Amino acid sequence: MLMQLAKAVANAAAALVLKAKNVAQKTEDSAHQNRVIAAATQCALSTSQLVACTRVVAPTISSPVCQEQLIEAGKLVAKSVEGCVEASRMATNEEGLLKQVGQAATGVTQALNELLQHIKQYASGGHPIGRHGEATDCILDVTEKIFNAMGNAGE
Repeated sequence: MLMQLAKAVANAAAALVLKAKNVAQKTEDSAHQNRVIAAATQCALSTSQLVACTRVVAPTISSPVCQEQLIEAGKLVAKSVEGCVEASRMATNEEGLLKQVGQAATGVTQALNELLQHIKQYASGGHPIGRHGEATDCILDVTEKIFNAMGNAGE
């Protein structure tokens, strides 16, 4: 479940990066263009770090240290999303583009909040969120290990 939530953040961040790319393409000022591209790149990198951190700490998420590492990675993603939105606002006044960026940023925030709620559920000594959470997590972890061992058939 934890990896699925991290991947949802990554998918939402990828959508934000694409929307920011659209802003950069339609911006004539190269300085603003570069800021948007840099912010989008930072968003992609911080999200990639979140997914990597999730892979590492997922088996030991009950540890407060692991929870804190994941929360910090989430904060970096949130900060980079804000940077992406701000760079887009500076680069264009076109309402349609800004609305798309805003909606994509909201998607990242929602996915990130779901991930953080899952972590907090563990931190409070509760069970994973969702019906049959532990069994689901176990099945997903084993499935992911199988896919990792065999490679991604979709590629």
